Amino acid sequence: MEYKLPDTPWDDTLFDLNEINRFFEQIIHIRHWGSTETQNHLSDTIVDRFINLSRSLTIWLNRERLTTGELIIAWAHLGAVTEGVLRCFLIIYAHEYLMDEHAPKSKGKIIKLDKLHLESMRHYIEKNDLFNNSWMFIEKVQKQRNIIHVTKDDDLLGYNEFVEGVWNLTKLAEQATYQLPNIS
Repeated sequence: MEYKLPDTPWDDTLFDLNEINRFFEQIIHIRHWGSTETQNHLSDTIVDRFINLSRSLTIWLNRERLTTGELIIAWAHLGAVTEGVLRCFLIIYAHEYLMDEHAPKSKGKIIKLDKLHLESMRHYIEKNDLFNNSWMFIEKVQKQRNIIHVTKDDDLLGYNEFVEGVWNLTKLAEQATYQLPNIS
């Protein structure tokens, strides 16, 4: 099956991708001035990979058609960038995370940030009411990203929903950027 793209220009979405990159650029700046714990969890290589993943989202936005396989990969790509934004944000606030009663646990111990999965991050964000109910968007992306495993017959959302997901990620990144510590 192929998904025909609408005739709507996506310039606003492409422009908004800069919000995601701005977030990661702030992370680099904070990483260099942050705590040892932050530096241990966020190497330049990791942040650089997230930047490259976010920039490459444009390959899915500049197409006339997407096959079902391409749409599945596009959702997986969006899920990886979403997870990157959340992971980097939580690492910046590692101290607060480790002291939080809502921090996800396994066998009675708080799950380390580098072992945290998107599902746990989503629940943590929901319990702490972070990012204005973005957990609902994260849940949608998570379900669509997991379709790549082809273990059950889940409904694949279409291209318009994917573009909406990219837009929602830009808004999440914008909110996260505003909540980062100001290090000058």
